[in-house]
Amino acid sequence: MELSQLTSKIARIESEVAQALRSVREADELRRLENSVLDRTGSLGVLITAVKQYPAQQRPEAGRTVNEAKSRVKALLDAKHKELAAGQLAADRAQTAGFDPTLPGTVEPVGSVHPVTAVQWEVERLFERLGFTVEAGPEMESEYMNFEALNIPATHPARDMQDTFWLDNGRVLRTQTSPVQVRAMLKFGARCGSSRRDAAFAMKRSMRRMRTRFTRWRGC
Repeated sequence: MELSQLTSKIARIESEVAQALRSVREADELRRLENSVLDRTGSLGVLITAVKQYPAQQRPEAGRTVNEAKSRVKALLDAKHKELAAGQLAADRAQTAGFDPTLPGTVEPVGSVHPVTAVQWEVERLFERLGFTVEAGPEMESEYMNFEALNIPATHPARDMQDTFWLDNGRVLRTQTSPVQVRAMLKFGARCGSSRRDAAFAMKRSMRRMRTRFTRWRGC
C-alpha cells in the first residue's frame, strides 16, 4: 500500500469513527467501537501492524502517519468516554436528589429454617450422596394413588384408620409417603429401587388420624 493510499484510508477510518461516536449512548457501545478500531485486528490496528511491511525508507513516515491517526482517534474516544461519564453522574445525582441519609434504614425481617426442615434437608443430602434420587409428590392425593395402587381397596381394614381428611374435590390428604413410591415407579419403571443407581427416597409430610393405645400386659 502506498503512503497516499494509507493516508486516504486513515482519513476514512477517522470519519467513520467520528460518525459512529454520534450514536454511542452507553459505555459498552464505546468499548466495542474502540476494540473494532484500535484492537490488533481492528481497522486501524491492522495498519499499525502493516507498517513493518513498508520499505525501509518509507517505514518512518508510515509509522508516524499511523501513530498520529491513532492519537487522534484515541482523543475522540476519550472525549466521548468523559461525556458518557458526566451524563451518568448527572443521572445518578438526579436519582438520589430526594434521598435523605439521616432517615432510618429499612429493617429486614430475620428468620431461620425450622429445625424439622433443617433435619429433612440434611437427611435428603445424605441420601443424595449415597446415590438416591429424592422424590416428592402432592400432599393432596387421589384415592387410587393413596390406597388402591398400594393394594388397599375400600374394603381393606387399614382404610378405617386412614380414611381421615377427605376434601370436597374427592381427593384425600396424603396419609403416607408410599404414594411417592408409586409415582417413582411410574416415572423410572417397575425396577426402581432394584439398584442404588435408580433408588428413590422420599421424606415428606403425611396427614392421618392416629389413635395410640397403651396396654399393660400382665404375665401369667
